Amino acid sequence: MRITLWILLTALCVVRSAGAETIWLGMSQEQVVRALGRPEAQATAGARTILVYPGGVRLELENNRLISTQGYRGEVALEPAPEVAPAPPPKPEPKAPPPPPPSASENPPPQSGLFVRNDNLPAYSNTGAPSPTVLLQTARYFERLHQARVFDSEGKLEPWEWLLLACLMRLVLTMCTLQWISQKVERTLPWLGALWLAALDTGVRVGLDAAGYGLWRLHLPLLLREACAAGVLIVLVTYHPDVRQLSPAMKIVIGTKIVVFLLTLVLFLVMLNVSA
Repeated sequence: MRITLWILLTALCVVRSAGAETIWLGMSQEQVVRALGRPEAQATAGARTILVYPGGVRLELENNRLISTQGYRGEVALEPAPEVAPAPPPKPEPKAPPPPPPSASENPPPQSGLFVRNDNLPAYSNTGAPSPTVLLQTARYFERLHQARVFDSEGKLEPWEWLLLACLMRLVLTMCTLQWISQKVERTLPWLGALWLAALDTGVRVGLDAAGYGLWRLHLPLLLREACAAGVLIVLVTYHPDVRQLSPAMKIVIGTKIVVFLLTLVLFLVMLNVSA
């Protein structure tokens, strides 16, 4: 029984000494003992140390460094295996910040053209009346048509479409009204004469506005421009061959101014109705 147990222990030591562990030249005695266990025998002579393991394994160390092996069945490397560092965890990708909400203060890009569509106008009320914003925008359209200015309130040139439309509207209204009023006072003006006077009236109003802003950087009041244009028309109508009197000339010109103003007011109401 004891012989059998001794044989098993010897075989176990031989298997262990066969070298499942990998050793390398240059390792210290502590590292050898940690890898293979305590030796059966150990001899030291000066700087040299010999370690004896079961199975005839003999390891020789010099200055506490392994320099040679004998009978070792495992792997003997020239240098220790490099330690593989664990791979770092993947960095999470940065999330893109959400886009900022649109600001109400941002103005849409300016649009060119005669009429500018505005989708930001508030809806109409339940009573059917247009909102104050629609009234304001329509009033601005009417003012631009009625004033017939060359420069706007910021000193920039008005779009040529607006100026042309305003001059044509004023020319047609003044020409037709001059013809109609002259018939009422029994001083009929020919259509060509009425067209010439209407063009002169429009030119005086537009010219005074351009001269006022060009010289003094201000818009002359509409009443002043209308008075100057009316004075020029009264003088010309007075010396017209079909009139030749101051009283009917004043009736024709003043009546024309009043009727043209009322017609433009009607046009404003029509524009307001179309906008609604």
